[in-house]
Amino acid sequence: TDSVDQRVTAFEEFDLRPLRGRSKTRWNRLLLAAPEAWPSKIRSWVDILREASPPTDNNLNISPLAPQADGMPRPLYYSVIQALCEIKLVDKRVYRLPAWSARVKICDFPRTCEEISAPAKYVLWTDPLIQDLCGKNRLQELLAVQLQKWVPQDIVSSWPPRPNLITSWNRRLLSVQPSPHVTKPLLLVLQLYPELIPRVSYPQGVFFILGQPIFVNTWYKYLGAALHSLGFKVVVRPQSLYNDIMQYISTWSRGSNGLSHISDWGLRIILEQTLDYRALKKQVNEFAYSDKPHVATTPDYCPQCSTLPANKRCVQRIEVVDQPYDPDLIGSGISMAPPDECMPKIKFDKSGKLKEPRPILTPDDPRLTLTILQADPERIKRCGRHLLLFVNPDTKEIMDFYLYHAFSDDAWQKLLSHHEELSKVKPLTRGAQFDSYSGGTMILYGPRTAAGGAPADAMQYYAGMTAKTEQGLCALFHHAEDMLIMHETARAVCPEFIRRQTEVTRRLGEFGLTLYRCYNYTSPIHVDPDKHHLSLCCQIIAQCKKKRYEYAFVRLRWRIAIQPLTNSLW
Repeated sequence: TDSVDQRVTAFEEFDLRPLRGRSKTRWNRLLLAAPEAWPSKIRSWVDILREASPPTDNNLNISPLAPQADGMPRPLYYSVIQALCEIKLVDKRVYRLPAWSARVKICDFPRTCEEISAPAKYVLWTDPLIQDLCGKNRLQELLAVQLQKWVPQDIVSSWPPRPNLITSWNRRLLSVQPSPHVTKPLLLVLQLYPELIPRVSYPQGVFFILGQPIFVNTWYKYLGAALHSLGFKVVVRPQSLYNDIMQYISTWSRGSNGLSHISDWGLRIILEQTLDYRALKKQVNEFAYSDKPHVATTPDYCPQCSTLPANKRCVQRIEVVDQPYDPDLIGSGISMAPPDECMPKIKFDKSGKLKEPRPILTPDDPRLTLTILQADPERIKRCGRHLLLFVNPDTKEIMDFYLYHAFSDDAWQKLLSHHEELSKVKPLTRGAQFDSYSGGTMILYGPRTAAGGAPADAMQYYAGMTAKTEQGLCALFHHAEDMLIMHETARAVCPEFIRRQTEVTRRLGEFGLTLYRCYNYTSPIHVDPDKHHLSLCCQIIAQCKKKRYEYAFVRLRWRIAIQPLTNSLW
């Protein structure tokens, strides 16, 4: 008995330490050694989660928790954050034990997670605390993922290979008699209940009508369940419903007053930005495929130069192979400027300690031996573009590309205006390998946290990208438009690249990618730890001394450096 009490006491005392002061290994070791403490710990999580997730009714009107007087996040919010961190902290050596699974079930943790993760809750929860937990910390997804991890392996192995979970609630509704008075088109319903678009708890929901696949996913994720909870008829085909919505929007937008009759500013902006997005997509595709609409699967055909020799065409195929490089080059700068005009070499690390400064090399340094690639003005004038395709000499697979004069004037102006809007956003601080030689700013613009973050952080939009304000809502759509311009242009010239990128990023979704906006940005030679090098970059404006081409893109493994030009994509 004394030994049991000592183990429980040891865990409880260590568990009182602040999150950042705990060792994950020691916390799990003490938890594993004290199974008698499991019920109380699991129940504490359940109690906190239930306290933070208030009951809902079917009128989008719940009794909110009392806000803190100074407007700061309530203590309960931090309690939930700590609970989420602890839930994520549990090691598989613990949660794979049958005894742990039994305690989790007895303490009603699965039922609590199921109730919180109900699809309709995205909409029905209107309390700011729970909305922040859903929007910032992805409460529902986090609990669902953790609960699935804790399901015993023998049960998981009995599941179907690909269970159709997203339609399970919809199948149950087929036997439900819908309310007879609800027959209004969905767009009219949204005017009455704009809260059906959960702008805070699920910011991505503002994109719900950008395309039919997105709408169908939204329908099964939360919209259909929320409508059913409110008493609306939901036994419909979401594909047909989407077509009806777009027909209504088009009709309204062609009216003399446009969409000004929509009283809710958020819904009005969403509809207006959706129409702008669809028009932009058509425009981008028309420019990208203007001379070759019948050969959309290959970039090689150009009516202006198809009869010319291969070395004169607007599409150049350049064979590249990975070559070894000296690891000591990491951290070095590359510049064509005279030594007295180069950026000063940084001699201190972030802790203020002296370190050996890295050299600044020139492209013709024997350790680099870079080949300089430049745009051909004659090809751009004749064909409207100059495309470099980097090819594997053995497999003939296109590994990468660089496109000069990539975008139409309208699309380029849109990219430029969106870039200028972010001038006041806090820039990104890069890692240690960028300390030696870097300049300019890099601004995060998207739905990801690159590294680090606060406790219980999840994939979320960066500061300023929020659907709570008109400016933030527009920023979300600007992000989607920029992604569209770059993505569709790249698809036209290098469909293989986009196919590989789509396969890798499928889990994030088309709008789950991060954009980095750079101004006068330079970096040293560095190693990118990403498994797949499938990023897209564009040079909106290049203003530098042409004879030095200071802002070049270098791929050291291929021994190439590409001189930039305004309106480029790679």
